[in-house]
Order: sequence, then structure tokens, then C-alpha cells
Amino acid sequence: MADSKATPVTPQPVSEGLWRLALPIRVPPGHINSWLIEDDDHWLVVDCGVRHQKVRHIWQDFMASPLYRRGITRIVLTHGHPDHSGSAAWLARETGATVLMAEAEQQAMTELWHEGQESRRQRHEWQTYWGA
Repeated sequence: MADSKATPVTPQPVSEGLWRLALPIRVPPGHINSWLIEDDDHWLVVDCGVRHQKVRHIWQDFMASPLYRRGITRIVLTHGHPDHSGSAAWLARETGATVLMAEAEQQAMTELWHEGQESRRQRHEWQTYWGA
């Protein structure tokens, strides 16, 4: 995973009320896009990155910045891949935000947790590789 200390990762404005936060991952292209949507004086976050300390530091830096304002109220996950959803539980605990995702996607994620021992081992290896 790219060293986030080498280049500070900060939200970049895209258009009025929409910001992009490029969160690091270990594989090309080297990041996923997390989207910050202004909602009055709060934020709605779309995807929140892998479960990794570097990603947490980026979120902590954002939460300590003046841009953070009154906080994150909702986290929307586009899908359950660990590079998009891995930090969701942590970010929700830190901010009190509600996590939302499509019902079909949640069902697919739930089914992954109720499979046989070999499938769990394979999934764990895959998720560990991807930083989840």
C-alpha cells in the first residue's frame, strides 16, 4: 500500500457539494474513490476504503480538519468488496453514522459469513490479501 505520509491525502472538490477522497489500496490503480457529499452541515460518505491503519489515519485527519464541520451522518456502500467497505464498521463507530447498502448486496455478504470451513479459509485469505 502506498505510503500516505509521503503525499497527504485530503478531499478534493469535484463540484459544488461533492468531494473526492482517494484512499490507498495495494493493487493498481493504487486507490479507490470515496465520495463525500455535503448534506447541509453534515457529510454523506460513499465507500470508505479498506480496513487498514493508513486509511484510518486519513479519516482521522479529515475528522480533525475544519472541513469536517458537524460530522458524517451516513455511509453508503456501493458493494461489499473489502476495498470499498472494509472501514465501514470502524468509521460508523467513530462517527455514529448509519451504514446503508442495497439489500441484495447485504444478503450476498451475509451468505459469505455462513459457509463451510474451507470457503471461510479461502475468503479470509482473499480478504487479507486485499487488506480487509
